[in-house]
Amino acid sequence: MLYLPSYGEAAISISTDPADPNGVVGHTIRFVGNVTKAISHLKVGDMIGLRGPFGTAWPMEEIEAAM
Repeated sequence: MLYLPSYGEAAISISTDPADPNGVVGHTIRFVGNVTKAISHLKVGDMIGLRGPFGTAWPMEEIEAAM
């Protein structure tokens, strides 16, 4: 979840490798609602809230074994 004070939060998936040793967390955002449009106006260095991750991981070992 990405959170922007005074606007709210939106569920946005991470689009980078969470194991990246640089610690960069990237998101791909389509600017369509109030929160995402406000995010589109942020500049480098502006603050945004992040909470999560939520959900259940994909069972990769099980999927790979079935292939």
